[in-house]
Amino acid sequence: MEGKLKFELISLLASELKARHLPVKEARIFGSAAQGAMAPRSDVDLALVTSRESVAAVEGAAQEIAESARERFGTRLNVLVGSPSLERLSKSRQPGHGVWQAIEREGLDVFAATRATG
Repeated sequence: MEGKLKFELISLLASELKARHLPVKEARIFGSAAQGAMAPRSDVDLALVTSRESVAAVEGAAQEIAESARERFGTRLNVLVGSPSLERLSKSRQPGHGVWQAIEREGLDVFAATRATG
């Protein structure tokens, strides 16, 4: 994904999350989009971290955000929601902790990326 397009997508995700007033502690793009290795048909992976009691609400809103991303950019957004914190998810011995470790290590912070540029 080209730099300007990636920034526009990240900006859309940040504004959609903020507009919905979701209790998201962390939002990170991960996988090929974060690594700059997307192919034309690649999807975008987004990890959202929230409190345990907010997981269902965040998952529901994430589907609407995914639809907005598809309409605007023609790309599929896969959303992974976890709780209670990225640190706990990546350090746990639960199934899937390796994915969360990669997200913590390599993911692009959606909120920080938009704060840094305005």
